[in-house]
Amino acid sequence: MDPTTPQPKPTNRPIAVHLPESGILVSESLHGAGFKMDQEQHDFHECYAVFRGTIALNDERFDSPIEMSAGTFCAIPAGVSHKIEDHTEAAILLLCFSEAFIQQHKERATLWTQITQRAHPLMSPSGVHASNLHDALRRIMNDQSADLVGARLSIESEVNQTLLGFARMPDSPPGQNAEERVAEVIRNMGESFFEPWDIDLAANQAHLSRRRFTELFKAQTGTTFNETLTKFRLEHAARLLTEGNSTIPGAAFACGINDLSHFYRLFSKRFGMPPGKWVKQ
Repeated sequence: MDPTTPQPKPTNRPIAVHLPESGILVSESLHGAGFKMDQEQHDFHECYAVFRGTIALNDERFDSPIEMSAGTFCAIPAGVSHKIEDHTEAAILLLCFSEAFIQQHKERATLWTQITQRAHPLMSPSGVHASNLHDALRRIMNDQSADLVGARLSIESEVNQTLLGFARMPDSPPGQNAEERVAEVIRNMGESFFEPWDIDLAANQAHLSRRRFTELFKAQTGTTFNETLTKFRLEHAARLLTEGNSTIPGAAFACGINDLSHFYRLFSKRFGMPPGKWVKQ
């Protein structure tokens, strides 16, 4: 970042949010040591993303505060009374949008309803999912501050992807022990096998050493990390080919295997026949 660019100053009060014509805004709130917030409610929806520090979010929908640390998210519907109390100095991104924006599309409204009716409001994405959400917020911030062709369309698309990512997270508390964290990684792999996964990324997502992660992973799946990832990918490719909606190169690309000759070898080894014969059977 350019050192001459003015940097956000820590604040001791909540920032004022004024939605633009698009009805969407991402704002940064950098909390100082004396940050104080009264119980308040707004006429727009909010998603809190904690990037540094820890906070307690008091939300009238829940009996006890929601403890949020770096990397966690929480959604707050318009009209809900809430308050933030810092445990440490914190940096938060606020994704704000209007009810009119939500109601523009039926599916978007359905996603938001699903997100805000979660039994477990704290969302703790990790690995690929966390990276995708952070990238979406970053792109929104850049697009809203730049005079670029299609910026508004890009912002709306990123918000849609963010809401979709939230809606697809399991409505359950984050894993507290190593076994639960590994199980969460396996679930994430099953949903995003087409992403560039590797064992170091997976072990980091589970907050374990590579050796410990490998042990627990094999105990739960009976196979190695690479074998499981390949299984997810090839089963998806086989399904696409069976349905007849994809070519062989298209199925290889869709499942995350870019080397076509490698795809042929892996497919033949798993299913006992090359993909061309699989299509014809």
